[in-house]
Amino acid sequence: MDSVRLGDPFAPDTDLGPLISHAQRDRVAGFVDRARGYATVVTGGEGPGGDLEDGAYYRPTLITGAAQDSEVVQSEIFGPVLVALPFDTDDEGIELANDTPTASPPPPGAATSTGRAAPLGRSRPAASGSTTTSRSSARCPTGEPGPRATERTCRRTPSRSTRRSST
Repeated sequence: MDSVRLGDPFAPDTDLGPLISHAQRDRVAGFVDRARGYATVVTGGEGPGGDLEDGAYYRPTLITGAAQDSEVVQSEIFGPVLVALPFDTDDEGIELANDTPTASPPPPGAATSTGRAAPLGRSRPAASGSTTTSRSSARCPTGEPGPRATERTCRRTPSRSTRRSST
Protein backbone atom coordinates (compact mmCIF):
# COMPACT_ATOMS: atom_id res chain seq x y z
CA MET A 1 0.00 0.00 0.00
CA ASP A 2 2.96 2.28 0.53
CA SER A 3 3.73 2.16 -3.19
CA VAL A 4 0.36 3.67 -4.18
CA ARG A 5 1.05 7.06 -5.76
CA LEU A 6 -1.36 9.83 -4.75
CA GLY A 7 -1.86 12.82 -7.00
CA ASP A 8 -3.75 14.42 -9.86
CA PRO A 9 -6.20 11.78 -11.13
CA PHE A 10 -5.48 12.87 -14.71
CA ALA A 11 -1.72 12.36 -14.39
CA PRO A 12 -0.58 9.05 -15.90
CA ASP A 13 1.66 8.21 -12.91
CA THR A 14 -1.13 8.63 -10.32
CA ASP A 15 -2.69 5.56 -8.73
CA LEU A 16 -5.13 7.27 -6.36
CA GLY A 17 -6.70 10.72 -6.56
CA PRO A 18 -8.36 12.76 -3.81
CA LEU A 19 -11.56 11.91 -2.00
CA ILE A 20 -14.69 13.80 -3.04
CA SER A 21 -14.23 16.56 -0.45
CA HIS A 22 -12.29 17.72 2.59
CA ALA A 23 -15.31 16.77 4.72
CA GLN A 24 -15.10 13.19 3.42
CA ARG A 25 -11.35 13.09 4.09
CA ASP A 26 -12.04 14.21 7.66
CA ARG A 27 -14.80 11.58 8.01
CA VAL A 28 -12.41 8.81 6.88
CA ALA A 29 -9.72 10.13 9.24
CA GLY A 30 -12.26 10.03 12.09
CA PHE A 31 -13.01 6.35 11.48
CA VAL A 32 -9.31 5.51 11.43
CA ASP A 33 -8.48 7.64 14.48
CA ARG A 34 -11.24 5.97 16.51
CA ALA A 35 -10.10 2.52 15.35
CA ARG A 36 -6.64 3.18 16.82
CA GLY A 37 -8.25 2.68 20.24
CA TYR A 38 -9.23 -0.94 19.57
CA ALA A 39 -7.30 -2.11 16.49
CA THR A 40 -3.93 -1.75 14.77
CA VAL A 41 -3.37 0.66 11.89
CA VAL A 42 -0.67 -1.24 10.01
CA THR A 43 -0.01 1.36 7.32
CA GLY A 44 -1.49 4.65 6.17
CA GLY A 45 -3.95 6.32 8.46
CA GLU A 46 -3.08 9.88 7.54
CA GLY A 47 -3.12 12.45 4.81
CA PRO A 48 0.00 12.98 2.75
CA GLY A 49 2.38 15.85 3.29
CA GLY A 50 4.07 18.05 0.73
CA ASP A 51 2.18 19.41 -2.26
CA LEU A 52 -0.89 17.27 -1.50
CA GLU A 53 -1.25 18.27 2.13
CA ASP A 54 -4.00 20.83 1.50
CA GLY A 55 -6.03 18.53 -0.77
CA ALA A 56 -8.67 15.93 0.09
CA TYR A 57 -6.12 13.11 -0.11
CA TYR A 58 -5.83 10.19 2.31
CA ARG A 59 -3.23 7.46 2.26
CA PRO A 60 -4.39 3.88 1.68
CA THR A 61 -4.86 2.35 5.10
CA LEU A 62 -4.74 -1.21 6.41
CA ILE A 63 -6.35 -2.02 9.75
CA THR A 64 -6.05 -5.35 11.58
CA GLY A 65 -7.26 -6.66 14.93
CA ALA A 66 -10.70 -5.03 14.80
CA ALA A 67 -13.59 -6.94 16.32
CA GLN A 68 -16.49 -7.98 14.10
CA ASP A 69 -18.85 -5.64 15.98
CA SER A 70 -16.52 -2.61 15.80
CA GLU A 71 -17.45 0.59 14.01
CA VAL A 72 -14.72 0.23 11.39
CA VAL A 73 -16.01 -3.24 10.40
CA GLN A 74 -19.72 -2.46 10.57
CA SER A 75 -19.64 0.89 8.69
CA GLU A 76 -19.16 1.88 5.08
CA ILE A 77 -16.17 4.22 5.22
CA PHE A 78 -16.07 5.32 1.55
CA GLY A 79 -12.34 5.86 1.57
CA PRO A 80 -9.10 3.96 0.96
CA VAL A 81 -9.37 1.84 4.12
CA LEU A 82 -9.12 -1.95 4.20
CA VAL A 83 -10.00 -3.84 7.37
CA ALA A 84 -8.52 -7.34 7.28
CA LEU A 85 -10.48 -9.94 9.25
CA PRO A 86 -9.05 -13.44 9.60
CA PHE A 87 -11.20 -16.51 9.08
CA ASP A 88 -10.49 -20.24 8.86
CA THR A 89 -13.12 -21.52 6.45
CA ASP A 90 -15.11 -20.17 3.52
CA ASP A 91 -18.30 -20.61 5.53
CA GLU A 92 -16.86 -18.52 8.37
CA GLY A 93 -15.83 -15.81 5.88
CA ILE A 94 -19.33 -15.73 4.41
CA GLU A 95 -20.82 -15.57 7.92
CA LEU A 96 -18.60 -12.61 8.82
CA ALA A 97 -19.47 -10.81 5.57
CA ASN A 98 -23.18 -11.31 6.21
CA ASP A 99 -22.86 -9.97 9.76
CA THR A 100 -22.71 -6.33 8.64
CA PRO A 101 -25.42 -3.84 7.68
CA THR A 102 -23.63 -3.39 4.35
CA ALA A 103 -23.80 -7.02 3.24
CA SER A 104 -24.69 -7.47 -0.40
CA PRO A 105 -28.14 -6.04 -1.20
CA PRO A 106 -30.98 -8.33 -2.18
CA PRO A 107 -31.56 -8.93 -5.87
CA PRO A 108 -34.16 -6.71 -7.59
CA GLY A 109 -37.67 -7.70 -6.55
CA ALA A 110 -36.52 -9.77 -3.57
CA ALA A 111 -38.16 -9.29 -0.21
CA THR A 112 -36.58 -9.93 3.17
CA SER A 113 -38.54 -10.46 6.36
CA THR A 114 -36.01 -8.62 8.51
CA GLY A 115 -35.37 -5.62 6.27
CA ARG A 116 -31.68 -6.56 6.25
CA ALA A 117 -29.84 -7.28 3.05
CA ALA A 118 -30.02 -10.75 1.58
CA PRO A 119 -27.18 -12.96 2.79
CA LEU A 120 -24.12 -13.68 0.75
CA GLY A 121 -23.56 -17.21 -0.44
CA ARG A 122 -21.13 -19.17 -2.50
CA SER A 123 -20.99 -18.35 -6.16
CA ARG A 124 -20.33 -20.87 -8.85
CA PRO A 125 -17.33 -20.37 -11.11
CA ALA A 126 -18.02 -18.40 -14.26
CA ALA A 127 -17.96 -20.42 -17.46
CA SER A 128 -15.89 -17.84 -19.31
CA GLY A 129 -15.34 -14.15 -19.90
CA SER A 130 -13.72 -11.33 -18.04
CA THR A 131 -14.18 -7.72 -17.09
CA THR A 132 -11.32 -5.27 -17.07
CA THR A 133 -10.99 -1.72 -15.89
CA SER A 134 -7.34 -1.23 -16.68
CA ARG A 135 -6.19 2.02 -18.21
CA SER A 136 -5.03 0.29 -21.37
CA SER A 137 -8.53 -0.99 -22.14
CA ALA A 138 -10.33 2.30 -21.58
CA ARG A 139 -11.99 4.02 -24.49
CA CYS A 140 -13.02 7.59 -25.06
CA PRO A 141 -16.69 8.40 -25.69
CA THR A 142 -15.77 8.59 -29.39
CA GLY A 143 -14.52 4.99 -29.26
CA GLU A 144 -10.83 5.84 -29.51
CA PRO A 145 -8.57 3.77 -27.29
CA GLY A 146 -6.44 5.76 -24.90
CA PRO A 147 -4.14 5.34 -21.93
CA ARG A 148 -6.60 7.35 -19.84
CA ALA A 149 -9.99 7.67 -21.47
CA THR A 150 -10.95 10.98 -19.97
CA GLU A 151 -12.48 14.04 -21.52
CA ARG A 152 -9.19 15.80 -21.02
CA THR A 153 -7.31 13.34 -23.26
CA CYS A 154 -10.00 12.46 -25.82
CA ARG A 155 -10.33 14.32 -29.07
CA ARG A 156 -13.70 15.92 -29.38
CA THR A 157 -15.87 15.41 -32.43
CA PRO A 158 -18.71 17.92 -32.63
CA SER A 159 -22.09 16.28 -32.61
CA ARG A 160 -24.57 16.93 -35.38
CA SER A 161 -26.62 19.16 -33.06
CA THR A 162 -23.66 21.43 -32.23
CA ARG A 163 -22.29 21.92 -35.76
CA ARG A 164 -23.00 25.34 -37.24
CA SER A 165 -24.80 25.53 -40.50
CA SER A 166 -23.23 27.58 -43.27
CA THR A 167 -26.62 28.56 -44.70
